Amino acid sequence: PSPLISACNHALIVAATDTGKTTTVKASIRRKYELHDGHCEFWISDPKGSTFMGLEQTNDYLFLEEKNATDVVAMLDQANAELQVRIARRRSTGQPTTAPYLTIILDEWLTTLIRLSNNRPARDKACYTLDQILATGREDRVGVWVVTQSHLVKEIGISGMSRNNMATFALGRELNISTVRRAINDQYLSDLDPQTRAELQQKLK
Repeated sequence: PSPLISACNHALIVAATDTGKTTTVKASIRRKYELHDGHCEFWISDPKGSTFMGLEQTNDYLFLEEKNATDVVAMLDQANAELQVRIARRRSTGQPTTAPYLTIILDEWLTTLIRLSNNRPARDKACYTLDQILATGREDRVGVWVVTQSHLVKEIGISGMSRNNMATFALGRELNISTVRRAINDQYLSDLDPQTRAELQQKLK
């Protein structure tokens, strides 16, 4: 699904552990560079220490450990500040933004929230700022890709309205089809008519 993800401003990438989430994200980054002739930026928060085609060596990559968990709040604040600048510029000029596409990648978002669980104000601020970007970022080329194991708003800390602004991708690998089955049967993950849902369920069997 990497070409589809690359075309999205906001995306929720959901799968169980070891089903290729980070690999899919890396392919999507590469594809987004191609789509926009390199006129894009990626800010990455990653509690796992993965590689992202060299982006992990830049100042736009945050390796999120227990000791610096609140740094993700600063990253989201910075992204929101950039978004507000773009909004103000667009309103003053009456022209769409020509700034680079900025994508915030929150890898292993549930792990990040767990690391913030001992600091409730920071956790709440991170989720609130994420909601703000998801609500208003699309027009000004500021997007978020949330990579996690759950699509439930209660677990990932965003509002239902914000999740509706995200394209949702459920991944599966090899014989691990539980994620795919869950996607087909979950009304929040797949807006399928009954006939298509039944056909897909039959194919899984």
